[in-house]
Amino acid sequence: MQKLNFNNMKIKSFIAVTLLALLVSCTKEGEETNKDIRTDYLGNWKCTQTSKLNGNSQFTVNIKADANDDSKINMFNFYGIGANDSIYAIVSTTAANSLSIPQQTHSSDYIAGSGNDVSTTKLTFDYTVDDGNAIDTITAVFNKIQ
Repeated sequence: MQKLNFNNMKIKSFIAVTLLALLVSCTKEGEETNKDIRTDYLGNWKCTQTSKLNGNSQFTVNIKADANDDSKINMFNFYGIGANDSIYAIVSTTAANSLSIPQQTHSSDYIAGSGNDVSTTKLTFDYTVDDGNAIDTITAVFNKIQ
């Protein structure tokens, strides 16, 4: 059996304290661990979209947090459907900067697509709207209204 001397104990204690300090310092200063992932999306956005069937248009979209689902946002006036009407998107918790618009119905149109947040002030979307007769393919750029 080997006897530990005082210097070996000091070295082991120093290593243990150093490792503990490294583990604690892995959290970024000021990092919010409980931040709502939807926060940057909320507010009014100027939408500039190009539609295969309808050409170019601009309008305002208001994005609000869904009260019942922490991963959903409600987009009012998306595709110019009206300020009181909305479709929803899901904010990804795994794919950074990613939004998905699951297929959903507004009036008799089926809407589906995806989006990306380019920055905290710019979003892009690619989606389709199917009215049963024709499928409209749309690209849209949202710029945050300050």
